[in-house]
Amino acid sequence: MNCQGLLRRNHLRNTVAAMSDAASDSLFSALASIVGDKRVSMLSRDLRVYSRDMWPRLLIRRRHGGAIEHLPHAVVWPTSTREVASIVRMARKLKMAVIPYGGGSGVCGGTVPLRGGITIDLKRMDAIESISREELTVDVQAGANGERFERALRTKGYTLGHFPSSIYCSTVGGWLACRAAGQLSTKYGKIEDRVVGLTFVTGRGDVIQTDELARARRGPDWTQLIVGSEGTLGIITSARLRVSPAPEITILRGFSFPDLKTGTEAIRKVMQRGLRPAVVRLYDEVDTFINHVSVFESHSDEAIATDGLCPWPARGAGALPNISDSPSTEKEEMSALQSVSRIGRSWGKRLKETVTATALAHPKIVNSTFGTLANSVSDSGCKMIVGLEGTRLRTEVESQLVFAGMERAGGFRRGRGTRTEMAGSQIRGIL
Repeated sequence: MNCQGLLRRNHLRNTVAAMSDAASDSLFSALASIVGDKRVSMLSRDLRVYSRDMWPRLLIRRRHGGAIEHLPHAVVWPTSTREVASIVRMARKLKMAVIPYGGGSGVCGGTVPLRGGITIDLKRMDAIESISREELTVDVQAGANGERFERALRTKGYTLGHFPSSIYCSTVGGWLACRAAGQLSTKYGKIEDRVVGLTFVTGRGDVIQTDELARARRGPDWTQLIVGSEGTLGIITSARLRVSPAPEITILRGFSFPDLKTGTEAIRKVMQRGLRPAVVRLYDEVDTFINHVSVFESHSDEAIATDGLCPWPARGAGALPNISDSPSTEKEEMSALQSVSRIGRSWGKRLKETVTATALAHPKIVNSTFGTLANSVSDSGCKMIVGLEGTRLRTEVESQLVFAGMERAGGFRRGRGTRTEMAGSQIRGIL
């Protein structure tokens, strides 16, 4: 037996859904016959990685030493819809669960393999297959990373207009599976407003294609049925999406309002005038307070534990430049400052853990208490980010109307910024 087989066998004896050695080898061979033995794994380290997403409760539990309860039996990396269909048909025959996996950025535990099964990672299916200039559509595979996809569109003069906070670590298929919304959805709509058609694999292993013409022939809108189904009705392997011309200019402004009600009413008045900013993001008193004074962030020069899967680079070997040590005349002062800093960080770490545990156990009490504190401490009320983008002339005119409307409704301008690129929630130079 090869090395991977030995590691696989030793690991599976400890899983909640353990398989016999013969069944484990048989499963590996069956999957390898579809995708090749280089794109299937039953190694412990790989199964641990695919045992979770970014669900906060699970992450906190792991950080505090909680055991991994649910592991897949295998992970595969297909490169085509045909391979996905073959895997699903095989899993159905074996009565095994399948778990579609995109970027792993979900926060609800949707990819946790409660019954073991086969995790299908789609990230190797990341090609932009075609762009139609006449119809303003793009055909893209489901595993495409969000940021890379948007950057590729920009080089061609287009934008999808979809900027979720997870754009750096999520995929097109994940957006469609959860009906994602983006920062600029006020202008471009959410992902369900951008999708024209899908290719997906059903639980039987059938490949289905949906589009507007198919809807006219068959009746029901299968596209909208699959979008938002979280992988329960099928595995999305590619999509046809609507794109827009890349904006010539983007104008961003920050406003502050005395309270949430005033800010909400300001948004309503602007929208009811028929104005459509690309982004209107209103933060309540709590989020505004956190923006002012973040007691939860800590910066430490102490080593941070990892699970061994992504070790820290050696000094000077990482992406950041190597900063030389302080001159000898400053070393004593620096040492004293570092000692004080470590004491503060240690206290801050304990406070953070206490606050986190309390928040999870009593969220209503914490929200009420923190909201009252925020109202008392923050002198800015509620902050808002407003942005418009598009052709230069239209955007400049519409922005003046929107900003004037916000001021008439009780808003106070806090800052300004113009960008040529914005991704996710990283809006700089505003507040």
